Amino acid sequence: MQEEIKKPESPEFKKFYSELETIIPELKNYITFSITAAENQGLIDRGYYSPEGILDEVYLQVFEQHGNNYRPELKALLFKTSRQKIIQLVRDEEYTPNDPSTGGFLKEELDALNFKFTADAEGGIMIQDELEDISYHQERRSKEPIYLDDELVAQLIVRFHLEDKFILAKDRRLLLGELYTAIPSICKSIVEYYVYGKLNEKEIASILNVDQSSVDRVLNVVGEKFQLI
Repeated sequence: MQEEIKKPESPEFKKFYSELETIIPELKNYITFSITAAENQGLIDRGYYSPEGILDEVYLQVFEQHGNNYRPELKALLFKTSRQKIIQLVRDEEYTPNDPSTGGFLKEELDALNFKFTADAEGGIMIQDELEDISYHQERRSKEPIYLDDELVAQLIVRFHLEDKFILAKDRRLLLGELYTAIPSICKSIVEYYVYGKLNEKEIASILNVDQSSVDRVLNVVGEKFQLI
């Protein structure tokens, strides 16, 4: 299991922690479901990393760097820091939120975000062509079928206005998992901010330092692909 971090006992930190926990409840949701999604995809060991532990690390890092006074801009900083922690878990540290080339990589990912579908011999839907191979795309550790957890699927359904068929049909659940896994790194961060962090397009663009139009396009393209399942 992940080593538990010891939180400071100072009144200042306790006040900072409790205040932010109340103001930004979506942060824990984002960390929890991003870790679960990474586990589903075989990117990290299942059950090893504690969402609460990562959350503690994020709050402590921001507290140590920026003091105990809440400011609106800390919301973006907390989500940036959380994303960086999760990226580090899957050994992809070089693509941190502060990477000045994020916009360029996002453009490459958008160009590669081109799923094609066909029918298999039994008439089921399948991916015809995988995404283009991008040098920094994280390889899956496991070739086993990927089924996203029910809670992950439920949140995707709500945010992308999908039908409940994903919960009922095994083949569609499998394809949803494959599609989700095939989304490139930065595009997936946008999806996770939007779905699990409940952030809007403007907030996501600010956190990743990219144009809002690019965020809009990612969410539109991914949503369209999910709708085709």
